[in-house]
Amino acid sequence: MGFLCFGNICLGNLFQLLLFAFFGYRLVTGYLQHSSESSAVEEFRGNDAKRRRAEQVGAVSPKEDVSQLPGLKSVIERYATSGPSFLKRDQDRYILIKFSATWCGPCRQVAPFVDLLRYCYKFLLVNVDIDSAAPELKRVATAVPTFVLLKLQKNDGPVSGLDFLGMKVVSKLTGGSPGPVENLLRTHCTKFEKLPM
Repeated sequence: MGFLCFGNICLGNLFQLLLFAFFGYRLVTGYLQHSSESSAVEEFRGNDAKRRRAEQVGAVSPKEDVSQLPGLKSVIERYATSGPSFLKRDQDRYILIKFSATWCGPCRQVAPFVDLLRYCYKFLLVNVDIDSAAPELKRVATAVPTFVLLKLQKNDGPVSGLDFLGMKVVSKLTGGSPGPVENLLRTHCTKFEKLPM
């Protein structure tokens, strides 16, 4: 009962067939959506000349490696006061902290993608190796890779909701899938203009 048959050819249980069709559709549309979402990164993947050009004109977000809380505070303070030349004085400043480990496979897989995002969006990327990090930083990430997007507060009064080092935590993501990280940056951070060639 419940089999879908055409003459002497039976395709199986109708319920199983519908489940297969539904999840197959979700898988294909999810893949296509991810392919179109990462188009901003695709123009820089494998294009060393374009990345060098972006670096020459200063159209790349900075990257820092820290392992101690005072080091993270000084990096954030420097970014808040001077910041890179591409940020306007009144523009919101975002910091993406990437918690990873050298032994973590998903961390190694997502790292090149996150590095390419620096050429697309305006933010500060801070890498924290969980193995050498101070205990204060380890408490933030319960798993690796973990991404924490912070927004610098500029005279907005006290921070409401979650906060870390006096900054508003916009979002916290865990997992090695690059799509949600790019969606997060696309939603909050300003995109770089097209490079003049």
